Amino acid sequence: MIVTTTDTLEGYKITGYLGVFFESYHSEFPDIVYESLIKKAEQCGADAIIGFKLDNCPFSEVDLEFNNHITPVLIAYGTFVTVEKV
Repeated sequence: MIVTTTDTLEGYKITGYLGVFFESYHSEFPDIVYESLIKKAEQCGADAIIGFKLDNCPFSEVDLEFNNHITPVLIAYGTFVTVEKV
């Protein structure tokens, strides 16, 4: 799976846009949310994820309200595309 933060892939032609997708987790480990997004892309038939971004939110309001503690929330998102090598 090709993953890039850019909107294009040098050496490839984007042949289809499957949509913008995201994954989020209460975790401190970015690899978990990253791998989950890649798995979702593969299941959708994507060849690549463009415009990839990984953000974190310092807390979840639900955690503060019900658990009285802070849990980081990681959000990974990008556009799933199909490509062909040029």
